[in-house]
Amino acid sequence: MTKKQVYLEVEGGDKQILETSDLLIGRIKQEEKIIWKKINECSKNTKRFDLIELSDDLIILIRKTGKSQLTCHIGFPFPLHSFSYYLFEKELSTGITVDIFLRGEEIRKRQRNTLFNIATEIVKLKDTEELRRLVSKDFAKAKGIVYIDPYSFIGDSYISLFYPEAFMKEFNIKDIQVFSNSYSHLNVFYPSAMRELHQITKAISKKRYVIMPDLIDNQWKNTLEVILALGGMSANIVIPGRNLYIKKEDNHMRVYWYEHSDILLRNKNIQDYMEDTLKPFLKKTFTKFDTARYDSSTIFVNPFGLASEKAIPIEFMFSIYNQLRKKYGNLNFNIVGGYYDCTTHKDWIEKFLKKVRSVSEINGKISISYYSNLKEFAKDLENNKCSVVISADTSITHLVNKLGYPNICIYNSLLWDKDSIQSMTSDSPLGFCRYIPTHIPVLLKEHSIDHYSYLAKYIGDLIEFLRKPYDEKTNIIAKNLGSNINTRITSLEEYQKLELQISNKLKWITEIYNPIILLGGLFWADPKKIMYLIRSAIKISPLYKLQRLIKKRRKL
Repeated sequence: MTKKQVYLEVEGGDKQILETSDLLIGRIKQEEKIIWKKINECSKNTKRFDLIELSDDLIILIRKTGKSQLTCHIGFPFPLHSFSYYLFEKELSTGITVDIFLRGEEIRKRQRNTLFNIATEIVKLKDTEELRRLVSKDFAKAKGIVYIDPYSFIGDSYISLFYPEAFMKEFNIKDIQVFSNSYSHLNVFYPSAMRELHQITKAISKKRYVIMPDLIDNQWKNTLEVILALGGMSANIVIPGRNLYIKKEDNHMRVYWYEHSDILLRNKNIQDYMEDTLKPFLKKTFTKFDTARYDSSTIFVNPFGLASEKAIPIEFMFSIYNQLRKKYGNLNFNIVGGYYDCTTHKDWIEKFLKKVRSVSEINGKISISYYSNLKEFAKDLENNKCSVVISADTSITHLVNKLGYPNICIYNSLLWDKDSIQSMTSDSPLGFCRYIPTHIPVLLKEHSIDHYSYLAKYIGDLIEFLRKPYDEKTNIIAKNLGSNINTRITSLEEYQKLELQISNKLKWITEIYNPIILLGGLFWADPKKIMYLIRSAIKISPLYKLQRLIKKRRKL
């Protein structure tokens, strides 16, 4: 490959892609020195990867992959278009792969214009109140809604049910039809079908009112496809994430746009982000979670994730099992077997069972179960009266959150760049651990037998606590916190003060998760940029959640 050569292939010569690709190349030329500096730093440090935000719209991912390659991407985290690029006078270090992403308003305004170009009328609004009044007036008439899920991953699909549920709560709507690529899994909660255009348009012709989030750069194509397929039909379409509301009356299409840059998931927990994207349409939002509590000896364990790095280490899982078999008289230990035809999953299970057989005394039984969809899994939880779920950070976690089962989620610190605001938002518990009290995060900070045993002991104590009756749990926490029970934790300093009130018997509360350790790599940053992540780090902590539980109980 010759120097300063650009390889760029655009299907059909898409003007938007050409424009944004040229824009990205120009940005790379401007930032060449700092990009090389970051590449050199990554080649010398011990981290697996660096995720760097050079600006709000330019992101660099530098990885040690064994390959030497630089690729440019339009859109983040999932590209609309990618192309190989060679500009630098220097050669990339051996084994360093560089991915440079352009995201944000330069892409979004071009996508928005594709809708404006087919609209009959465009109304630009500077005030959210005006748009809220309009949406409220229209949706107050709705008898049912159609929800179109934009995601490809099951866990994201569960989380995004927040959108239709907010409208159902606000306008007392009972009838809903969900269309999703994960429809067989979403059937746990609502009638769901495959996301197919002819089925969607048929449902819209009957219900008319549509919630269709569009949150990531690469979702716009599917959103526009639905709008175009409606033809002369009438519809009212809310598009969270794009600040757009569409009113179609026969062949007339009026597009309302809250004239504001699209909000991206940069430095907030997913719950805060979703609420932000709904603010142009609804004044209040609502998060629906059920509660399910069984005082049984049944534990369900999901050790696998879509990415192999998310899998719970065998030695760690065995340490947890050892703690539980000593505490339970007749432990019912159910392992979700992952994919039946996956060699990696089968090997994990075989090695784990081999270690279990080495234990001299086994209390209870171990079961391995496989599921064609998570609706079957949800039924199994109910039939077996599951008391606690232990899981890697996966779709199963988000399912049991909605079902209300107490669950312990293992977050592997190898999966994020602790020095990156974007990585901490995208990959760490700061982004996707939920604020509800039943979701308990556990930070796996290092990989050693000693650390596994240490953390497993506290997980055993945590599960013993979770099995206690509600009133007993609240009394224990209230006694520990004493007069500080009403202290509102708004800063890390206040967290540390409250942490000192916890007795040794409840040491698990602060040992399984520490917000200061989690945030340690971000303290270099502008406080304004990380203020939301600091708040999230506190709100997802077991200490904050248990205090909130007590305060809520006292109000009742």
